[in-house]
Amino acid sequence: MIAHVIDRLRAQCGPLAINANGDAGRFEAFGLCVIPDAIAPPVGPLGGVLAALEWARKNDPDAPCVLIASCDTPFLPVELCDSLYAAQFREEADISCAASSDRLHPLCALWSTALVEPLREAASEADVRQAHAFMLSRRTAFVDFSGAEMDPFFNINEPADLARAERWLKTE
Repeated sequence: MIAHVIDRLRAQCGPLAINANGDAGRFEAFGLCVIPDAIAPPVGPLGGVLAALEWARKNDPDAPCVLIASCDTPFLPVELCDSLYAAQFREEADISCAASSDRLHPLCALWSTALVEPLREAASEADVRQAHAFMLSRRTAFVDFSGAEMDPFFNINEPADLARAERWLKTE
């Protein structure tokens, strides 16, 4: 599943990395840098977003933003990055977030690298640790990707989800 997400993203954006805690060796086959959460102990998804922003700043200080995508969402739109970037630029937003089927997807979003310091501060506060809560505290643009036969942000969390995704891939 991770390989499928990597393939979807590789054509859309610059250098890719995987955010994961624990044994980085389990991702060696993908040939990407594996970055652990930026805060210990882990504080959830915001720790991963912060790690990605800091990694981008270190490796490309001129990078204006980072595309964040969950590894369990194999049907990401092929125009995800371009659409999010256009909305972020147009609305002068800190974050541009994907939406579909009346749901926001803060972990499928474009985050400004200028958010490193405020994000680090927020991640240390228990009431702001959710990506959704932080996102709503910033200037955020929303891009609706509804309308596809399969929700492009359908995530696979259990065997029934995987079976549904496999059936859909056969018809794609």
